[in-house]
Order: sequence, then C-alpha cells, then structure tokens
Amino acid sequence: TILDYALRIFLSHVAIKKVVVVVSKNDQVWPTLDSFHHEKVFTAIGGSSRMESVLAGLLALKSLANSEDW
Repeated sequence: TILDYALRIFLSHVAIKKVVVVVSKNDQVWPTLDSFHHEKVFTAIGGSSRMESVLAGLLALKSLANSEDW
C-alpha cells in the first residue's frame, strides 16, 4: 500500500526511532499491513476531526519522546 511504502522510508532511516500512525477506531485495514507489526511503529486512535487526530498523535508522541527530541 501507499502507507506501507511511505512508512518503509521513515522506518529505514537510522535517526528515526519511533513512528506514530493515527487511524480511525474503526479502521480494519491498518492491522493487516506489514508496517503495523514493525517494532518502531505505534498506533494512536484519532478523533472525529483532523485537529483531534493530530492531537491524539502528538499526545502519543509525548509519552514516547524526550523534550530534546523536539
């Protein structure tokens, strides 16, 4: 898929330690993709708007990143 292709580029970069993918709570495709099982990939559940989904992704990163990562 396009998502797997794009994620492979990020996941192969040595400086990238983690990737958060934000999906709908009803998404049935994401768990079937190869990237879903990658050790660097974390999933966050999005909201009802883009703003809420971006916030969910940022909050997920907050628990995974250090302040100097920004």
